[in-house]
Amino acid sequence: MFEKNHLLCVYNYLKINMIYPDHESAGFSPNAHYYYMLYLIDSSGPVEREIISSYYFDQYKIALNCGRRYIGPFKDLEELQGFAIKIREKINALKVFVLSAQNLSQYLDDSVDLSDLVNKIVATGDSFGNEEAADQKNSFLRKIFK
Repeated sequence: MFEKNHLLCVYNYLKINMIYPDHESAGFSPNAHYYYMLYLIDSSGPVEREIISSYYFDQYKIALNCGRRYIGPFKDLEELQGFAIKIREKINALKVFVLSAQNLSQYLDDSVDLSDLVNKIVATGDSFGNEEAADQKNSFLRKIFK
């Protein structure tokens, strides 16, 4: 499985007709496609919704759309990836893997076991590391083993 300090972000490009008034004032349209996170999980399960919704509000000054089902909207993939990176930093994870739902579905179909699935995600998913957290971890270990 993923290491304890890694995140997996699974996204999709969706057209959701329900857009809140706050989203319209921020430039989102009810008849357009946007990127949404479907899952943001670490080794212990989903990242706490309070962390995600609080950071989303701080970042965009609007509430998350679509209640508890999706995380978003995001205008483009880069914006979604940037948000995943910020959550990674906020919870001090070393790396986040960003993967489309279509790719995850294909990997699930093609994998023979969980280890194979994780290897495919790690090898092909977009990954964004947290060098600062890695440096802190390495410096702590250096102090112990000096």
